[in-house]
Amino acid sequence: MFNHWLPFIADLGIWAYVLLFGFAFGESIVVLGLLVPGATFVVLFGFVVSQGMYHFTDAVIVASVGAILGDILSFALGRKGIDPAKRFPRLFAQDTVDRAEKFMKEYGVAGVFFGRFIGPLRPFVPFIAGVFRMRLRSFMAMNVSSAVVWATAYLAIGFFFGQFWTSIHRGLRWVGLGIVMIVVAYIGLRIARRDREKGIGTPSATEKSE
Repeated sequence: MFNHWLPFIADLGIWAYVLLFGFAFGESIVVLGLLVPGATFVVLFGFVVSQGMYHFTDAVIVASVGAILGDILSFALGRKGIDPAKRFPRLFAQDTVDRAEKFMKEYGVAGVFFGRFIGPLRPFVPFIAGVFRMRLRSFMAMNVSSAVVWATAYLAIGFFFGQFWTSIHRGLRWVGLGIVMIVVAYIGLRIARRDREKGIGTPSATEKSE
């Protein structure tokens, strides 16, 4: 997977940041977020950064801004009273919206922060916050802080994995070599044991002459 994507992203240059922004933005939009693998792409981009192709700080800023703006759009749609379950009934069930609503009732403003890290609820939490008419200042505080933490954390996962990728790859080669050596040694011992047992059970030339 990485070997396939690395050359593609490396060749994009500045447009790679645009793509990163698009994935982070799309995953935060109500309904669309169910179709866009934003978190996966952010981790992948962190891996690319670890190879020295882009800058970690720039990636954090771009991904954070994309996530923040996506949440703002979902929040605005919620305030306008748009019901995504009725407009896009084939994409998801009303149960998804109901779970996000229950989550927000239980955690309130803090739900905007923690909701960003909960899979299918992620794009619906800011939408429900808008439906509930949450104060914009409170929403933005949780939106911005969670976006920065989210972007940093997911990029860091990919970055540190990339840092150790070479070591892991080299280690796997040594493990494979070790397994081969063990198998060869085991086969050799089995053959030696068989020959030894065969030698014990076969009468010698002296015994035959007697």
